[in-house]
Amino acid sequence: MSLTPKQKQTLDFVVDFTKDNGYSPSFIEIAKGIEVASISRVHTLITALKDRGYVATRAGGRRTIEILRSKPSLGGE
Repeated sequence: MSLTPKQKQTLDFVVDFTKDNGYSPSFIEIAKGIEVASISRVHTLITALKDRGYVATRAGGRRTIEILRSKPSLGGE
């Protein structure tokens, strides 16, 4: 399933941040990095990436985004 441009931007940010830092970004860092104002929007984007099989998260922890695949196809939903 293809990603929206904002979903792709989010995935790219998470991949690059994780590669550069050795750990995944917080939702606040993602919000700043992709220039969205609300953490709930980040949650929606991460949930969409989870539903499409690009990332996984572990409940109850911070910085728990695991990248499953990082090569999305770009397109509309």
